[in-house]
Order: sequence, then C-alpha cells, then structure tokens
Amino acid sequence: MAAQPSVEPQDPQKPALKRAATRLRAWWDGDDPTQLLDEIAGMAGKATGAGDALPMSSRLKAWWDGRDPWQPPEKGGKAAGAKPAANISAVRGGIAPAVRPDLKLPPEKLDAWTKLWGEGLCEPFDKAYAADFVKPFALNEKMSVVDLGARLGGGTRAVAERYKVWITGMDPDAEYARAGMQFSTKAGMKSRAPVVAYDLEKLALPKQRYNCLYALETFHRARNKQQLFADIAQALTDGGQMLFTDFVLREPGKTSGLIEAWKQVEPFLPHPWSAAETAKALKDLKLEARIDEDMSEKYRRVALFGWQACLDRLAEQRAEGKRPSRALLSQLLDDAELWVLRLRALDSGDLQVRRYFALKR
Repeated sequence: MAAQPSVEPQDPQKPALKRAATRLRAWWDGDDPTQLLDEIAGMAGKATGAGDALPMSSRLKAWWDGRDPWQPPEKGGKAAGAKPAANISAVRGGIAPAVRPDLKLPPEKLDAWTKLWGEGLCEPFDKAYAADFVKPFALNEKMSVVDLGARLGGGTRAVAERYKVWITGMDPDAEYARAGMQFSTKAGMKSRAPVVAYDLEKLALPKQRYNCLYALETFHRARNKQQLFADIAQALTDGGQMLFTDFVLREPGKTSGLIEAWKQVEPFLPHPWSAAETAKALKDLKLEARIDEDMSEKYRRVALFGWQACLDRLAEQRAEGKRPSRALLSQLLDDAELWVLRLRALDSGDLQVRRYFALKR
C-alpha cells in the first residue's frame, strides 16, 4: 500500500486560496497581479540578454480575450469577432470555479506543465539539470539510488537514462507520485524508474540499502527534519552518499515580509531550517559534509534561463498560428507568481538555496 503523504497542505484548495488572497491584496493596494508575469519575464530577459518590447501581462490579457498578443487591438479595444471575456485578473483571482476542485493535479494542469516545461516536469529546470546534479555520485550500474524529491519523475528518469542505473523515485505527495508513475509507465520505465509516495515525517526505508540518496528542494517541507535525516542515515550503506539542495534561512527563525509572502504561495507549506541547523544535524548523525555551499545565484540563473526558454516557446507557437489555451495561461500566471515571490525572497538574502553533499562514515 502506498504511503500516505503527511505534507501540508492536506486541503487541495489551499494553494488556490492562498493565491487568491495574494491577488486580493494586490487589488487592494491598487496593483494588477498579472504584472508579476512582467516581473519574471523582465528578470529572465535581463539574465539571458533577451529583450521583449511587449509586456507579458499585455500578451496574457490579449490571449485570454482571443486577440493576437503581438498586434494592438482594433478601435474599441477588441479584435473583430472576439467574444466578450472577463478581465484576466478577476477570472484568475479565484472567482471562476475550479475545473476539478477535488484534485491538486487535474489533467489540465499536467498538460499545461508539459507544454510549459516539458513532459514530467513542473518547474523551469530541464532534465539535464537533474542528471548533472548527481555527478558527484560517480554513478554506475551496480549502485542503488533513490530520489526523495521526484515530483513528476522527469528528473528521476533523466538520471536513470544517462547513467544506466535503476532508481527509485519517491515523492511526499501521493498525487505527484501517481502522476510521476504514469509518466514512467508511458516512457517504458515502470520498473527502471518507478515513482511512489512516502511519508516525509516517517520515512520507512530498509536499513543500509542505498548507495546514493538525493533530493532537490524537498526537505524544507518536513516538520521534523532531525528525524528525517536520521531515517536517511540509517538507509545509507557504509560509505553511502547523500546529496540535496534545499531552501534554508540565513539565520535560525529569520522571517520577513518577503519570507512570509514566499511561504504563502509555495504549493506545500515550508518549515525551513537555517544553514547552521542543517549543518549541525548532518554532523550529529556522523554524516561527513564534503560540500556545504550557497548556490542561490546559480539556482536563480538556471531558473530564469528556463523561464526565457518557456517564453520563447510561446513566441514560436504564436508564429505557427497556435493559441495557448486558457488552462495553460492560467498555469503560466500561477507559476509566475510562485517564482517571482521565490526569487524576491532569495534576492533579499534572508532565504538561500544551499547544496549539501555528505558521506556516511
């Protein structure tokens, strides 16, 4: 029986309600929340050297209204023959009913993510990023490997393909794990790279089973990280390797308006430790840290390159006469909101993305 997730939120409506609250605050302050898309597009353009004269929020509204986003509207403000449409901010602010309120990952969301980021991905990091990440392991076919932050399994399958290893993908959320397993089955990797759910607060792995264990930005979701790290340590073989990145605070208990805003839009409620607390936990478990570094700048740069690639694909689709669906545009706005608030928190310096590589001695 698959493990039941213990991560927050339990209510699938919670992320949508948080986003609605964020937008309501923006309206109250006289701001248009769709401008967040302009902000992420501007950061991506600056990071990659790409330029764009037309604001992405203007394109988004044009797409939503059925107009060509690269052409100005005709007199009267609407394209000929276009059906009247609600304002994008009002529709995306939570007034419109959810298509599948019982699911966090309805088919429309998974399809939108596939078109935005690639099959089996839900973030602006490509499969090569995950495969490159595990290079310190020096993997070979004899090693047993587990990914504790598999999400939809795109990165897990990329590692299996590049290094010719058998790998177990695991995710703390049952819906993500189920979708990840569907993608693995579709790719013909059901046995070689399965994806299953696990309990982040009670990790049940066999003792001394794995040579390598890794995760990308997952452990901050755990409330009891000391126990999680202890469970990981006992699952590693002698000489086993642990590699992970995570969101951590610059100082224990550090908070700010930007940190709290970031927490509000994360799909799962963060419980971040500080860098010092994380390092101490590894040391106490006799996990010898070989790498402990702030990689926030690299994380930011790679994410923004991914965003620019996404926006470029949208431009290419327009050139081919393809118009994005409302579900895709809706997801694009959700993702822009999440990433703007993540990057703002990182740019403040109070939040970091750190990389850890440790050996079990």
